[in-house]
Amino acid sequence: MDKKSKVIFVNSFKGGAGKTTLALMYCINHVFYQKGQYENVIYMDLDVLGTGTCYLFGEGRLTEENCFEKTGKPVEIELKLGDETGSIYIAHLNPELKNKSVFGTEYFINHQRLAEEFLKNKILQFMKEQIRKVPGTLLVLDCAPGFSSMEQALLQECYYLMLQGKVEVDEEYVTTLDSTHMQKCIQCLNGIASGIPVAMEYRNINIVINDLQNYSGYVDEVEPGTLEEKWKDIVSKICRNIHDSRVTIRKWKYSQEFAQQSIYGSECAVENHPEWYIFTDENYQTVYQTKDKEMRG
Repeated sequence: MDKKSKVIFVNSFKGGAGKTTLALMYCINHVFYQKGQYENVIYMDLDVLGTGTCYLFGEGRLTEENCFEKTGKPVEIELKLGDETGSIYIAHLNPELKNKSVFGTEYFINHQRLAEEFLKNKILQFMKEQIRKVPGTLLVLDCAPGFSSMEQALLQECYYLMLQGKVEVDEEYVTTLDSTHMQKCIQCLNGIASGIPVAMEYRNINIVINDLQNYSGYVDEVEPGTLEEKWKDIVSKICRNIHDSRVTIRKWKYSQEFAQQSIYGSECAVENHPEWYIFTDENYQTVYQTKDKEMRG
């Protein structure tokens, strides 16, 4: 029996939440620690303004000549973890176009217009071909902060494919513990719910809370058990405020290694440090699932 393909949408409603890191964690985790579950692992950087696949994967590896707009196909990158090697496929947008759209030269192209007119159909065609030709493909989409019309269209099409039994779909929304960031995530999820013409019971929505501020450090002086109670309170407030609470909530402990490698001037290529992108019980925990209504430790 053929393996089923899967599409993971990774997004946030505010920049700097860590969505690119999380998207890469999904990819690299499947390359090395969940081998055999998928035939191909493809990382698609849909952020036109860019968070840096061209920086994350080594100088000269992801160039304008092999960007997705021109080739319509991803670039194979070999990763090493100890004595093991594995391949990840990168579909990146033109890094020159990112710079031009930021600085507004005579070549300026509006983000929404670019997405809708030049990329949406090409990306959809590519995804459908991959799913058809290589059953068991994992496609991880690193979306632009927010929820553009292109991403809404891609999500709708993927759910149509899911209802036909061709693919599985996950939605991952990353937020930090910052109150304004959390509120914006909840408001936006409530706002886009009606824009996806698929019944909520078919959607797989995950809220990933990035402990970017090292939340545990704030409660070192409190009595044992208080931290767990604080997390329960956070989860309870999310579920009270989100219109449809059929979600999974995960706590993601942002590691010191990630923080160090993201400092300007100290950027390290993913291909040299894939061990930083592996999920463990310590750094990635499910704290709430609607299926059983139980808190997880």
